[in-house]
Amino acid sequence: MIFSNVAIYKTLTRPLAVFVMIIVLLPGCASVEDKIPERSIEAGKLWPMPPMESRIRYIRSISSPADIAAQKKPGLFAKALRFLTGGERTGGHSIARPYGIYFDSKKGELYVADTGLKGIHKYDLASGKSGFLDRAGETYFEMPVGVVVVNKKIYITDTVLKKLFITDLDGDLIREIEGWSRPGGIAYDALNGRIYVVDVLEGTVKALDLEGNYLFEFGQKGGKSGELHLPSNVWADRKGNVYVSDSMNFRIQVFDSRGYQLASISQLGDGSGDLARPKGVAVDSDGNIYVVDSNFNNVQIFDIKGRLLLFFGESGSRKPGQFNLPTGIFIDGSNRVYVADAYNARIQVFQYLESNEGSDITSGAPGLAR
Repeated sequence: MIFSNVAIYKTLTRPLAVFVMIIVLLPGCASVEDKIPERSIEAGKLWPMPPMESRIRYIRSISSPADIAAQKKPGLFAKALRFLTGGERTGGHSIARPYGIYFDSKKGELYVADTGLKGIHKYDLASGKSGFLDRAGETYFEMPVGVVVVNKKIYITDTVLKKLFITDLDGDLIREIEGWSRPGGIAYDALNGRIYVVDVLEGTVKALDLEGNYLFEFGQKGGKSGELHLPSNVWADRKGNVYVSDSMNFRIQVFDSRGYQLASISQLGDGSGDLARPKGVAVDSDGNIYVVDSNFNNVQIFDIKGRLLLFFGESGSRKPGQFNLPTGIFIDGSNRVYVADAYNARIQVFQYLESNEGSDITSGAPGLAR
């Protein structure tokens, strides 16, 4: 069912509102990734601040319809459809508790798993259309935490239902995969055509093909090299290497595409480069490793040797770069960094600034503030 002026992501039997986003073009390349609007009056905040060479720039936040341009008034036909279906779609819902994030670079669509609203938000950043999905087929989500979109399929992990759902773009169920102790973060390996899913309680990462068929797994419960203790999130880089947020071992472990450990990054502590509650992990085009720490309320950036390069963020409520229990992270092909600021109920968007002089990110990097 199509409503006037709004593209509906999924026609819902339960009334849920729809977000609408209008795009302000950024200068630069013509790719969809380069069209994320800078709508905040504080857009442009930098880390570190000049005169040091800045490497991270704040772009904007997405939290509610108040942050996006007002949609056109609905016509009579749209009003009649709302009356008949009971669906109020003029205001939209605010994000409640964002966790997993995925950005479809080909279509310019941002997907957000919302554990508070028990569903998936979708923002089409190219057209300004948006929607919300609260179920896979006839099964309503309970706590969706991970989402990726590949080849017109949506892969969603639900940690309460203990299932991985594969749906089409309308939310119609393609496959439902059980057998998890507690599925968590999910990642797409474009090089090898795989999906990786963290099984939190088992301490493993399972590799699946794009049809959802089991390939292999790696990791086991424990604290030794290659072992995992309550891992939470996962990322696959362009080379096929896999990064796992080994949360209760307070480190990031890096594996190759066969599941052999390559590196271990950081440890428990409150000093520079230490971790206390690592959650989301992602890698930019230069190979810098970004780790969200929910306890320190920041994002720390490391190299593959475990050296701290930079951090950004601090505890706070509404200002750019302030976080309250941040969780997921995603980096798109243009090195834009999306962070799920869970208890501030928003997605913050930043830009990694590559050096004009070819120096690495450590130039002028400050120490960690606690």
